[in-house]
Amino acid sequence: MSVISGAGTYAEQDALYAIGRTSGRKERFVTKARGGYSSHYFGIGFDVIVLNDRTYFRDAASYLAVGMLG
Repeated sequence: MSVISGAGTYAEQDALYAIGRTSGRKERFVTKARGGYSSHYFGIGFDVIVLNDRTYFRDAASYLAVGMLG
């Protein structure tokens, strides 16, 4: 497991919020939170990625286990 992001700014969060909403392309939403409403902005949120031999591991059960640790 690796932490891939931590604290962020309003502008960074707003840019993530715009993905899937304003680009005109069919993209999935990245976040539900606008700038100032994310726990990342307050320094109490972080994103993780589960790796298996340096390969991104998409198994949902692995993320459930990581969530329990959080």
